Amino acid sequence: MRRRRKKKRESSKTIFRSVAAATVVIVVFSFALMWKTGDTSPLAYIIPGIFTELSAATGFYFWKAKAENEIKLNALRRQKKLEQQQTIETPGENDPGDFVQEVQDDEYFNRTRKY
Repeated sequence: MRRRRKKKRESSKTIFRSVAAATVVIVVFSFALMWKTGDTSPLAYIIPGIFTELSAATGFYFWKAKAENEIKLNALRRQKKLEQQQTIETPGENDPGDFVQEVQDDEYFNRTRKY
């Protein structure tokens, strides 16, 4: 029987989830203490501090995801460009007259366009 490999967890997701969980726990704990003691001073210090940390973790996570997506999209664009070059180089179903007509249309457009 083959053993399945466990999927490696991304460290950024782990950081984001732990900070989000800590934020929820601290907010709930602070609200419970504020309700029990009647003192609302944690609203001025603890709550903004934990949400600042959460926003920093969220920003880091989105920045990392953006960088990873750019890499994936660039690879996909390169692959599509190669596929297009291969289809251009190989003779296709289109009649060569189609290309001549497109060139003539472009020349007409360039002559009639006003700058």
